[in-house]
Amino acid sequence: MRADSYEHDILEAQRGQMVGIFECDGQMVFSDSFDFDAESIGSLSSPFGGQNAGDNKTKSWVNTDNFFRAWERLRSSNSFEGYDFVVKVDPDTVFIPQALRHYIAQHGIPADASLYFDNCPGVWNGFYGSIEVISKDAFGVFVQNIDQCKQTLQWQSWGEDLFAQKCMNSLGIMKQEAYDLAKDGNCHGHGMAPACSPGMAAYHPFKSVVEWQDCRGRATNTFATAGTNMQATAGWQ
Repeated sequence: MRADSYEHDILEAQRGQMVGIFECDGQMVFSDSFDFDAESIGSLSSPFGGQNAGDNKTKSWVNTDNFFRAWERLRSSNSFEGYDFVVKVDPDTVFIPQALRHYIAQHGIPADASLYFDNCPGVWNGFYGSIEVISKDAFGVFVQNIDQCKQTLQWQSWGEDLFAQKCMNSLGIMKQEAYDLAKDGNCHGHGMAPACSPGMAAYHPFKSVVEWQDCRGRATNTFATAGTNMQATAGWQ
């Protein structure tokens, strides 16, 4: 979360209503400041600057260096071990945890699976960062081997989502096609906000509190609660 931006206001609204990531069994907010009781990881500036120059140009900033610090915090704290899935969500993503639990149960994905959800079809690398769903076992392998991936991959011009996918692929972690999981304006779009019809676990992007709340209101539906525990983290675009 960038504390001096609309992201702060959106997360404050989520916390006030206990919705979005605050409906998960656990949550952690990473920020460029200690505001909001967040885990501070320092500056959001990138030494490489510019925008994502990886295989899939989604107009996202090159933010991988910031996420190295966030991933290291999660690895060293081992806080994800008590959950079945780790879910990273951008602040401007409308996230419906009940829908994700329903999706996991409906597709019969076991809690001990080692996989990540590919969420944008028809592209070389479809692990788009608005919502990143990784099973606990897969996330453990990933964070333990980030240094290896930094040494073997040409990641310097990539966004964190592209780095994470290519790293997980190199480690033999399975990709689960989940193309009905999210509506993302960056997936085959121009970054425009999608329609918020019910049934998805995530909708992106919504860059004001009013837009975010309106989308959630239209998207929220009643889902059966499955026995899946999740930890959610809020990151950056």
